[in-house]
Amino acid sequence: MLLIIVILSGSIFSAAMILMGLFALALGLMVLFFLLSLIIFVASKRSDARLVDFTTVKKIQFARYESDGEVYTNLYPAETFMRDKIYENPEKTIRILKLGKRRTCLDPHTRTIILVGLLLSIISFAAVIAEISILLS
Repeated sequence: MLLIIVILSGSIFSAAMILMGLFALALGLMVLFFLLSLIIFVASKRSDARLVDFTTVKKIQFARYESDGEVYTNLYPAETFMRDKIYENPEKTIRILKLGKRRTCLDPHTRTIILVGLLLSIISFAAVIAEISILLS
């Protein structure tokens, strides 16, 4: 792919700038994704819940929580790495954030992913933009 970009752009520097621009675009979309997730995070209602089970949708597992007699599915997929540590005690009551009428929620692990993901994607996006501006000056 790099060879095609070099041939089309005429120089390695131009090809590198095109790739850096595409990388910046991808990081910008990540920032947007995590910002939208943060808006959902802020707009949701807190509730106490307990882990019920995991459901599979198109080969992806999601944690399900019971709160106020209703079952809510986590908005983000369940972790497979260290699952026994993250979802350690199904009888333990945790604080979830319920998202409207769709019966979805955000569990504590998901909230951590949103905050850390937003921070890291903003830092990465800023670093790539700074690098592009240095290369162009």
